[in-house]
Formats: sequence, structure tokens, C-alpha cells
Amino acid sequence: MGRAALAQARRRRKTLSVLGFTLGVLALAAAIWSVAGAGGAWQAAQRHVLDSSRVELLLLAIALPPLHIILSALALWALTRQYGRVGFLEMCWLVSGAWLLNFLPLRPGLLGRVAYHKAINGIAIRDSARALVLSIATGAAAILLAFLIAIFVANAPWGPWVLALPVSICGLIAWSTWRGQSLDADRLRPFPMLAIAVGARYADVLVWSLRYLLVFEAIGMPVRLVQSVAIASVGQLASLVPFVGNGLGLREWAVGLASEVLPNWTARNADSSLLVSGQFTTAQVGVLADLMNRLVEVVVCMPLALIGLALVARRMRPSSSGPPPSRDAGV
Repeated sequence: MGRAALAQARRRRKTLSVLGFTLGVLALAAAIWSVAGAGGAWQAAQRHVLDSSRVELLLLAIALPPLHIILSALALWALTRQYGRVGFLEMCWLVSGAWLLNFLPLRPGLLGRVAYHKAINGIAIRDSARALVLSIATGAAAILLAFLIAIFVANAPWGPWVLALPVSICGLIAWSTWRGQSLDADRLRPFPMLAIAVGARYADVLVWSLRYLLVFEAIGMPVRLVQSVAIASVGQLASLVPFVGNGLGLREWAVGLASEVLPNWTARNADSSLLVSGQFTTAQVGVLADLMNRLVEVVVCMPLALIGLALVARRMRPSSSGPPPSRDAGV
């Protein structure tokens, strides 16, 4: 491919990224308007959420978002350690900072992480690209697996136990094939690390499911765990759509649509006046649930992201002695 073709491809990607970001912002604004524009239903939702009996649910929901950083970092650490030395805490700060930057067009968090690995960890760009492809593939596989299991065991009392099995299986595979390899090795065996990545991605889907379980309960439309897994899977698939950073706007509508398409899973258990009064549709309640999740996610993870960006920037700062070696203890 010639230089002119490469430049044209870059311009096309930039245009698509800016367009995706713009559409995401508009979709998010439309989601907020669809809920806030319901008049009395919006005030009823606020009273329902702030009810004293649901404060504990909100506190637990607030405590969960950092787990996404840890689990995503574990998956990326496992995949990247096949190509070079990267510390786990180091990866946590990289992931937290990248999460914030990826809301912007062109996904600068992703590009920055690749540049960091090359400059600090000595990992070639092509190897970082391979780890990224594996990360996307394992994430999509975990989401689809959780969705399929949730559908097949939706009405079974032992459904939650079946949902937890893949994490245990991946852990056993990683442990049985590890054979005592030291973390001090420059590279780690790919098969057990791939099992760790799949297990971490799957566990991340379960954490998302628990968040939706808590939020739907808080707004008075309780769902069972296996039902929340299906809704969370749809929302996470929406987050994987290219050119829309972190599924901005798209995820909210995907969760609302999933709530509407699966009415027997949600509305039949609802005790909320939002649905009974007819002022809120099931889809609007789903949109409200994801808006709450988005708000909690941003408020809780923003400080962690800023700390991560500061640590990464300090590490990338040029010095006369060159960049310090990476350690598994962290940044």
C-alpha cells in the first residue's frame, strides 16, 4: 500500500471516529432526554432510588466498577506477558487511564498503551496488536458464552452455579498447565495465560451482570441473575462496536432494547410505579438503569483514571538514564 493510500485510510479512520463520537454523544443525550422528559415518572424514579431501603444496593453498586479495571488489566496482562515483561499494577494504571481516553475520538487510550509498551516494556507494536486482537476475541467469546448460558438456564434454580463454572474451569486449566513457571521470566507460556484472560473476561461479564442486578432492583424492576447476565451481555457487545468509544450512547439504548425485547424477564416481577403508571416503558426503565450504571462508573473510575494517567505520564517522561525497567510489582 502506497503512502497516498495509507494517508487516505488514516483520514477515513479519523472521519469515522469523529462521526462515531458525535453520534454517541447524540445518542447519550437522546437517552437522557427520553428518561428526563417523562415528567412525573422521572421524579418518581428519583424517590424510588433514594429510598432508604435501597441505599445499601447503591453503595454496593458504587463499589463494583473498580473490579472492571482489575479484571480487564488481568486479561491484558496475561495476553501481553506472552511478549514481554509488564507489571500487573502497571497494567492496572494503563487500563484505567486508557478507559478515560477511549471516550474521545480515535481511541487515544488504546494508541497510548501500545506506544507505552513499546517505549517502556520493549514490546513491538505488532505484538501489542496481536494481544489486542486476542483481547477483543476473548472478550467477545466470554460475552457470547455468558449470554448463551443465561438463556439456557434462565428458569433453572441452579442457573447461577452454572454461570460461575467457566471461571472455575479457566482457573483450573491455568493452574494445571502453569507448572510452576516463575513470574520473573521474560515471557510466560501462552496457553495458561490465555485461560487466565478468558476467565478474567468472563468474570468481568458477571460483575457487569451484578451491577445491572443491583440497579434494576434499586429502580424497582427486579430481575434474576441469569436475566441480568443476558442484559449485561447485550450492553457489552454494544461496547465493542468500533468507532464509538466505550459504547457511549449505544450501550444505553442496547440495554433499553434488551429490556423491552425480554419483557417476561423483567416486567412480570416489577413493583415499580414507573411501569404500573404507564409513564415509563420497559425500554425506558432499561435506559435509566444503564444511565445510572454509566454515572456510577464515571464518578468512581474518574479519579483512578486520572491517577493512572499521571503515573503513566511520569513513567514516559524522558530522562538522561533512559526508561526504568518494568517490574511485576507495578509502575
